[in-house]
Amino acid sequence: MLAFEGENIVDTVEFNSKKLPDLSNADDLFEVLKEAVQEKSLEKLSYVSTESIIRNQKRLYYDWIKDVINIKNETCGLGIIGAHSGNVLGIIYEDDDKFDYAVRFAKKLNGYKIYPVQTLDKIF
Repeated sequence: MLAFEGENIVDTVEFNSKKLPDLSNADDLFEVLKEAVQEKSLEKLSYVSTESIIRNQKRLYYDWIKDVINIKNETCGLGIIGAHSGNVLGIIYEDDDKFDYAVRFAKKLNGYKIYPVQTLDKIF
């Protein structure tokens, strides 16, 4: 995953203690999520994650989400994942070559703090 940190600071404790809009309906994603887990499909899991973060912009708005989606598309990412009480978005990659390309691509961009993150199964 290639993580991007936004400029704004989100105080998680304060954020979670205030009245928030309801989560968007995601019932239509439940079957896809079940399939993703059963099939161990990173592609389907990435789809569900992307839809969730886009649908819940009313809870925590990322004014730079379109940029991250464009970077995902340009670098062949599978989807995005977001911190629902923070200011971080990540792009999910399926292989090292695409991930390495994305890191090089993102380093050329101005205005973003990026963090390459390896998954746990890469460590073991």
